[in-house]
Amino acid sequence: MTAFVSLGPVAVEYLNGLGDAGYGVKKQVKRMLTIKDRYGADALIRAIEHALASKAWGADYVENIVHQQSAPQNEHLPVKLKDENLNRIRLPQPSLAGYDAHILERMKR
Repeated sequence: MTAFVSLGPVAVEYLNGLGDAGYGVKKQVKRMLTIKDRYGADALIRAIEHALASKAWGADYVENIVHQQSAPQNEHLPVKLKDENLNRIRLPQPSLAGYDAHILERMKR
């Protein structure tokens, strides 16, 4: 408990929330300290802050948040075509009403 609380006020607040939510606090703290050992204290604290904001209680949530935050973010640039005229084409936002009508028609059959 001392090691977890030493992470700061965020950890204390999360610990209180775990207790209020009826979780087995010792088991949850043990799992979160394992997450700290694996990913580092900073990653754990950021995940706890996120979990607090979402009122998501439990080490499972915290670990999932750590995984999401540590996953590489790939930003793919738009495809550039040789013909510059094709690069300037802009399509209107598609209407899903046509799809809905098609599905409803199929359901009637």
